[in-house]
Amino acid sequence: MIFVVRYLTSDTVRVYEVQAGTMSQTSSYTGLILRDETVCNASESGYLNYYAPDGSRVSVGSLMFTVDETGRMAELLRSLDAGNSAVSTDTINGIRGQLSNFSTNYDPSSFSDVYALSTRIQQSLGTGLSEEALNSLIESSGENLNFSRNYSEKSGVVTFRTDGFETVQPGDVNEDLVNSDGYTQTVYSPGDLIEANSPVCKIITNEEWDIIIPISSEDAVSLEDDAVVSITFNDTKITVNAEYSTVIGSDGEVYARLHLYKYMIRYCDRRYVDITLNIPGATGLKLPVSSVVTRDLFVIPTEYLLSTSTTDEEGNVTTSEFFRVQTFDDEGNMSVHDVEAGIFREQDGMYYVGTDSFEAGDVLQSADGSQTYTVSATQPLQGVYNVNRGYAVFRLVDILAENNEYYIVSSGTPYGVSVYDHIILNATLADEDQILFN
Repeated sequence: MIFVVRYLTSDTVRVYEVQAGTMSQTSSYTGLILRDETVCNASESGYLNYYAPDGSRVSVGSLMFTVDETGRMAELLRSLDAGNSAVSTDTINGIRGQLSNFSTNYDPSSFSDVYALSTRIQQSLGTGLSEEALNSLIESSGENLNFSRNYSEKSGVVTFRTDGFETVQPGDVNEDLVNSDGYTQTVYSPGDLIEANSPVCKIITNEEWDIIIPISSEDAVSLEDDAVVSITFNDTKITVNAEYSTVIGSDGEVYARLHLYKYMIRYCDRRYVDITLNIPGATGLKLPVSSVVTRDLFVIPTEYLLSTSTTDEEGNVTTSEFFRVQTFDDEGNMSVHDVEAGIFREQDGMYYVGTDSFEAGDVLQSADGSQTYTVSATQPLQGVYNVNRGYAVFRLVDILAENNEYYIVSSGTPYGVSVYDHIILNATLADEDQILFN
């Protein structure tokens, strides 16, 4: 089927050469962090003092915190700090790292992060005293202090914050758990008064961790054959591969489970993290959005396409395909004529043909004349105008992916376009009644 295109000095028709291309898809999510976590509770009520920096690694038997019934221990520690104003190099470097990380990832809408930073710095300044130094301090005080020492029963990363999510497993997730709105942590500072059996800290015992996201159905379909997916942490822009699988939550919904083997310690103080899924892109032909238009095409059963073959003197066979249309004169006498219709697609026993070939209400006749079909149904389909021969020919496209500027369409589509074809870039200028100038 041939169409001509108008040429206007103000709206010049431009041509684009079809190229192969790939389009990646990205989707942003807030994910729920799950880890192997063991909560440590205070054995009695009293005033809390830490001996390991928040986010540091501890071994089995490490002194983590003490609980002092009277608060006298906190006073002795403060007097020790006052008498030794110098802060260790490790502590200073740790605080510098916290400040640098905070500055890089600061979000003005999350002012609560400022308080969290202040608490972490207080914890850093209030920790680091070895048990040997603690014993020396007690001995030098000459006092009979009533306090309990709490040691790590496992090795791992200690963080002095709890939230009640420590035992959640991937299959326990639901809409409320993956929603970060209203989320709170309990964070203690040195010298705080706590109750017996209160959760004081937790130890993360494994470097492996999970991020659970409420994945969309579209993304789930795109990833259904993938075992690994690339993700980017939105705050640091670090990109890493994660093992991908899906789990059914306690609410019956499908969630994506992203399993990682590193960077756990970077996010050990968080329960939620903002990430971007980098989904493998569709590969095909890259077409500008402006080159694609939608046209209505008639839908006709394939059995109404007829053909005839002729052989010339040299034995060459030529086959012509056409539809047979019934017409009636003023006296009601029927006759038939053959119409060569441009076919744009064959699918599910139907042909899609141009609307300029027929008019709605035309009656088609089968080969033996025993059946008829009235042309009426149309289907809107997307395509481009191919101008390889100097005139515009409408060709259908199957869109695989898209963004604001380009489509990726299937290659090798029957009645479609191929790489290096020339198409009209500004397809809205294509008409059926004006001339194309090259």
